[in-house]
Amino acid sequence: MAHPRITINPEIHGGRPCVAGTRIPVYMVQELLRSGASVEEIPKDYYPNLTPEDIQACAGYKPVTEKHRGVHRRMRATQEGKSALPPPSGEGAGG
Repeated sequence: MAHPRITINPEIHGGRPCVAGTRIPVYMVQELLRSGASVEEIPKDYYPNLTPEDIQACAGYKPVTEKHRGVHRRMRATQEGKSALPPPSGEGAGG
């Protein structure tokens, strides 16, 4: 289910999910939480325009569709310099 506090725009951070109305990627907030930052510390020390509700939305956010997970796999493969697409028919194995 889509969350009103999380948006995905291909023009912002390569389509990575961001907090609505900002350019703050969800994964950055999730990383802060995983590293031990509290909901109160994140706006105070890192992102002053985030609300506790924004942070909670980030904490609970997971890609929910296979299409979205596929986008993330392709982005990750591209960043690692790998092809995320299979070779065209007739190429690759024994071709």
